Amino acid sequence: MLLRVLSSIIATALVGIHGLVAAFEGKVTDPAFTITVPALPEISLQKQTPAPGSSSQLYGDDGTHKVAVIVSTASKPVSARECAGTGLRSILSRPDMPNRDSIYRAPLSASTFLVLYVITEGAQSVLHAHLLAAVEGTHCVEVHFSRPQRPGEDVDNWRQTFSGARIEER
Repeated sequence: MLLRVLSSIIATALVGIHGLVAAFEGKVTDPAFTITVPALPEISLQKQTPAPGSSSQLYGDDGTHKVAVIVSTASKPVSARECAGTGLRSILSRPDMPNRDSIYRAPLSASTFLVLYVITEGAQSVLHAHLLAAVEGTHCVEVHFSRPQRPGEDVDNWRQTFSGARIEER
C-alpha cells in the first residue's frame, strides 16, 4: 500500500497534477500474479471465455487505453527470459507488424520484459506495448497495452510510461 501511495505521489509530481493519481494494477488469480504500471490509469479487466484449446484472456478498455492479458500454459518449465523470447517471436509473426529494427525491446527487470512499437491504422498511429513474463515457471504472460498516438507526441514518452512497470507473482 505504501509503495502504491509513493508511486502515486511520484506520478503526481512528474505530471504536475495535484492530488493522487491512480495507477494501473491488474490482479489475476489463476495463476496468481499482479500487473502494475504506475503511469497508466486504472483500467477494469474483464475475463473473456477462451475458445477451446486457447489461452485464458482478460480485456480492458477505458476509452483511451486498451489492455489484453493473455496467459498461456507452457509445455515445460520456463523462465521469464524464455517467455520473453517466445512472446517476441509471436509478436513479430503477427500481420502488419513493423520490421524487427523498428521494435524496441528491453528488460525492465529480471522478471519483466518490454516490447514497444507503433502501427499506423488508417490515418491514426497507434502506440503498442507488451509486458512479457513467466509466472510460477509454468505459464507465460503477455500484457498488451495500446492507445492512439497524440499529434506531435514523441514515442519515447510512451516508453517512459512503462518505467517501473512489472509483473509479479503473488
